[in-house]
Amino acid sequence: MEEHPPYHEQKVRSTAYVADINRIGSKFQLYKTYIISNAYVSRHQSKYNIYNYPFQWILKYFTKVRLERNNIINPSLLTYHFASLRGLSDYVDQRILIGKHNT
Repeated sequence: MEEHPPYHEQKVRSTAYVADINRIGSKFQLYKTYIISNAYVSRHQSKYNIYNYPFQWILKYFTKVRLERNNIINPSLLTYHFASLRGLSDYVDQRILIGKHNT
């Protein structure tokens, strides 16, 4: 059986606000795999947290999104720093590291 990286088949809830929805809203489809760069991790405000998950990604106009057509990401071919969604709490309120493109 093929072993997948720790970030394979993980899900995250993301938020885009009015000013950014038109720029990024059409980039996403259900059940697809994406490489997302420059998302901002924050704690959900309890009054908006209907799924009882403590963290969200804030997607902005500068958030880079790329569809991964094979649904399996080979990290050796990429220049991104990947972080497991299980470890999002380590990145709350930071704008660096998660998915940051290294050039």
